[in-house]
Parts: sequence; C-alpha cells; structure tokens
Amino acid sequence: MLKTPGTTCTTAAECASGFCQQGVCCKSACTGTCQSCALGGSAGTCSSIAAGSAPTPATQCTDTGAAGCGTNGLCDGTGKCQLYATGTQCAGATCVGDTLTPLRTCDGAGTCKTVTSTLCDPYACGTNNACKTTCTVGTDCTSPASCTIPTGQTTGSCGKLAIGQPCTAAAMCNSGFCAQTVCCNNACAGTCTSCNLSGTVGTCTSIAGGQAPNPTTQCTNQGASTCGTNGLCNGSGACQKYPSGTQCVAASCTGSTLTGAATCSTSNACVTPANTSCNPYICGTGACKTTCTATADCVSPDICAGGACVPPVTLTVQLAERDLNANDPAVGPHLKLFNGGTSAVTLSNITLRYWYTEEAADGTTLSTAIAQNAACDFATINCANITMSFVQLSPVRTGANSYFQVGFAAGAGTLAAGANTNEIQTRFNKVDFSNYHEADDYSYLSTLSYTTTAKVTAYLNGSLVYGTEP
Repeated sequence: MLKTPGTTCTTAAECASGFCQQGVCCKSACTGTCQSCALGGSAGTCSSIAAGSAPTPATQCTDTGAAGCGTNGLCDGTGKCQLYATGTQCAGATCVGDTLTPLRTCDGAGTCKTVTSTLCDPYACGTNNACKTTCTVGTDCTSPASCTIPTGQTTGSCGKLAIGQPCTAAAMCNSGFCAQTVCCNNACAGTCTSCNLSGTVGTCTSIAGGQAPNPTTQCTNQGASTCGTNGLCNGSGACQKYPSGTQCVAASCTGSTLTGAATCSTSNACVTPANTSCNPYICGTGACKTTCTATADCVSPDICAGGACVPPVTLTVQLAERDLNANDPAVGPHLKLFNGGTSAVTLSNITLRYWYTEEAADGTTLSTAIAQNAACDFATINCANITMSFVQLSPVRTGANSYFQVGFAAGAGTLAAGANTNEIQTRFNKVDFSNYHEADDYSYLSTLSYTTTAKVTAYLNGSLVYGTEP
C-alpha cells in the first residue's frame, strides 16, 4: 500500500502522491527556496520554512554579511531568503575633526541606511569615534569655542552643552534641541524615533524594529487577528505590523476537511488557505488524524487495522488436514485464503492463526513450551513467500495454549478480488517428536477436503478481520 502524505519515505515510489521530499511523502514536489514538506504540524504539505530557520540545503540562502544588508543565510517564513533585519549595524560610527557620523543600520530591505553627520561643535572629536564632552585644553574645542575650566576642577566645557550631553531644556544645548533628556541634533519628535539610543546618543535615530516606542501609546497592539500594528516599532520610524506568516486564525478541522491556519500576508491581510482532505482519516482536534484506534477514525468505507485506515477486506479461510491421524508427532494444517471483497489485498499485511494445544510427551499440559519446527511442503504461491512462527498463550484458552501463525512475504504480492491463494501445505512438530493430541484442538478439523472454517482466524495489520478466536 502506498504511503500517505506526511509518512516517512526514502523514494517517491513509496508515496501515493509520487513525491518524497525532505524524508516524507509530500503532496507536491516542494523544491522551492525555503520550503519543506517535513515541518512539524504540516508534515506532508509543502510549507514555507519558519522565519529565522536555515533552509535545506543551506546553500539556498547565502550569508552575504551584515555590511551589505543582504541575505543572512536563513529563511524569512514566506518562501524567500531572509534579509538582515532592520537595525542591524552595517557600518560603525566615525568621528573626524569635529564631524560625527553615526553608525549605520540596515533598513530590512537590503540597504544600509544613510545617516546625517553632525558637528561636535563646540567640541572636537575624541579618539573613540565620538564627540568629546569635556575639555582640558583648547584643542578639545572647535574654534572659535574655548575650553573653560572652573576653579578647582581639572576639566571644563566648550561653550554650551554638546550633542549627546544630558539636558533638561533646549537652551542648554549648543544645537538648540533637547530631546529625550539629551542634547539632540534635531527636535526628534517623530513616531518611533529617539535621540537617546545606545550607540547613537545625540542623533535622532529610528528605534530598532521590535522595540517599544516612547511613549508606548505611539503604537497600538491591534492583535494578530487583524494583521495590523503589534505595538512595536518597525525600525524605519513607523509602527511595526504583524509580519507575513503570523497566524491570524487557528486551523480547524470538521468531518474529514481540514482548514489550515490563516496567516498574515505581505499586504497585512489575513489569508485562509484552501481546504484539504484528511482522507482516509477523519479530523482530530484542529488537525487531520494520522493514525486510528477504531474504524470511526476512518473515512467510510475504510476500516482501522493495526493503527492505519485501509480499504476493507472480506476474507474467508478453508482448512484441510494433512491426514486424519489426530494422535501423531506432526500437525499438518493445509490452508486456502479467499478474497471475497472488491479490491485486491496485499498479502504481506495478512496473517493466519491455527489454534492448538501443545502437550508434553505423556499428554499432560505443558508449563513451558517444547521447541517446535515448522515447514512448508507446498504452496502455489511458492513456499519462499510463506512465513511461519509459534506463539505460546498466557493465559491459555479453551482448546489452545498456542497458535501457529502463517504469514506472507512481500514476494507473495497481492490477492485479487474473487481469487484465492490455492493450497498452502504446512506442518509442524516438536523437536522431541512426541505426539500431539489434536482431537480437542480449537482449530482442528477432521477432514481431508478443504472446508470453510471460522476457527482459523485471519488478521489485517494485526487486527482480526475473519474468524473467531478461542
């Protein structure tokens, strides 16, 4: 049986969809950039790899380095390579003479943003790519400002307060602007801007993406369900909106139809994906079931067998004994399996059980099984395709303390609708060749002619589909 989407695989030939991608059966080829069919919660459906995660293979997205603000080697959650985020430093600050050029940051769209240089006036540049804020000699000031050192102190100031120095009023600053409690290069009154950010103190700069504005009322969190603003800044002097890929409506599942989670688009609309079918499974809680515990978990007419939903089967077993000696060293059940259904049955999914009692050499009940050997004397479908094993029961059942299990190898192929396996002649014996007393065995049938019996049971993926166990 071909595998359903979401099941592990190694080749496309294993999958009903014809696609094996990222180690699971997939509904489509799933070869796009930053896409995978093996993501948690959506296995089997080609989905975009989450933002901030590496693509497979990693060569899909190249890390071009922060200096260029290009791709950073990760995915962006929408099937594309992620760019260096807004606020990422792409060039350091410089200060030459009395001109301060603040550090530069990425704009989130692949460009290193330009910045406005400011004068340190009345101060000169220091040695740390920043303006001096105090003076000890005249050369610490920008002409014509001079260094004034109060009596009793070792440092002084150059005229009014320089940009970046703490202030409480604009008149205190050489620039004429006091914003966010520091002397600033301009009024800095726009949304999501500040003159008091670490690394750019004194220069009005956009607050980094993902940071809260000051005051916080500048940006309202409208909620993910709206795909609108999220209460934070976007790094470009505006309020940030919920990013593409954010879940705005949870997934839901009704009957056997799954409606996937709706997500925000690049245009900030809440987009619901097309419905998908859970067939052959029904819905679970907000998702398709992928295993079953009862036939009610399957879409009719499929049944639950061995934890999987599979097409129903209609099987019948016929039994003939090798001989009519019910008290000898060998048990010889000859079997035929009939497919009375309308679909072919994969024989490797089927097992048969012949129920019997293994006695000691003196005919008493065994406490520990004596080792037994099994043989296939003839099978129309070839004995090489027949498997045999023994299972001791605990507790014992009426007419049986063991069963002899006959199965089929993959080479047995399928049993067509309306067809039968023809003869499968098996036998088994104890290694001490002591007698079995078969007359009271549950599955024993005193006939040399093939006769339909419900006492040899049949199983599909380990689940009983024909006959009655003792």
